[in-house]
Amino acid sequence: VSVVNYLNLTLNMPDNRQGIALRVSLYDAKDWNVPLQELDTIGNNVLIDSLDSGEYIIKVEPISMNDFDLLPTYSGGSLLFSEADIVSINGGADYEIDIKKIQDSQGFFMIEGLVISQEENSGGRLNQGLEEGITLSGVPVYAISTTEDRLMASAISNAEGYFNLEGLTTDNY
Repeated sequence: VSVVNYLNLTLNMPDNRQGIALRVSLYDAKDWNVPLQELDTIGNNVLIDSLDSGEYIIKVEPISMNDFDLLPTYSGGSLLFSEADIVSINGGADYEIDIKKIQDSQGFFMIEGLVISQEENSGGRLNQGLEEGITLSGVPVYAISTTEDRLMASAISNAEGYFNLEGLTTDNY
């Protein structure tokens, strides 16, 4: 008897949007450097079949720049790969992902910083005058409100590694 492994994925869009072009990427949870499969879709349901039994992480991201307020979202609704839920496949599985978006904000505050790569971890904080490490460009940076548990702003570090998160209200991020 042959078992067919599949993943029936439901993509829950913010504001019940329809017709959004998305890319669904499936990663091996143990070796996540390169996606095993990538599928482009315009629907809210995706069927991925002919899978091996195993543990996977799913990433869903908008394809079009017209959907700039939608964020790459991982299984479990996480914005970070390292915090994504692992989806076990052994036979068929149904799974839902709530796609995240940037919240409209009326705030006047900003967080700015520099993204660097270091051998040692300083707890994510930069010391004044730090000149060690390599600056990283193209890194997504998110401001998530700890009191509201939602994303309030996002940015991508520029060619020099700097980012600005704008439109923030008084909160803890």
